Amino acid sequence: SLADVADRLADVACRDDDGVDLLLVHDQMVGVPALVAGCVPAQVSGHYHRREGPVRSGLGTRYTSSSTAGARLGQPTVGPLSGTAELTVLRFDPESRRISDYRLVLVRPDATAVVTVPLRWPHQSPRLTPDPPLQ
Repeated sequence: SLADVADRLADVACRDDDGVDLLLVHDQMVGVPALVAGCVPAQVSGHYHRREGPVRSGLGTRYTSSSTAGARLGQPTVGPLSGTAELTVLRFDPESRRISDYRLVLVRPDATAVVTVPLRWPHQSPRLTPDPPLQ
């Protein structure tokens, strides 16, 4: 089930000795337990054909990307763009191991494109170290 996958993903993320910098999942609900537990600082997902966030979720930040193919919900993506294709470019700081900001790249059906100025990524809490399992 989706809940089983979400729990397993959180368990793996929480046990990773190096820590997880970014959780990339198709459906945002799969990453919720890992965010709530503080085992991932950021989650990026898709699936809903609309942008949502970035918003604080649990102890991390959740972001849902819009359609990179310009798809509208319930419509095929074959052929010319029927809607605006939207890509998100994250800027990652390797020293702090955090996302610092992001830009949107919008490609419209008329073949024009827009790149936004850098947008603020919400401040993230310091990385937490999960408690060891009880014996």
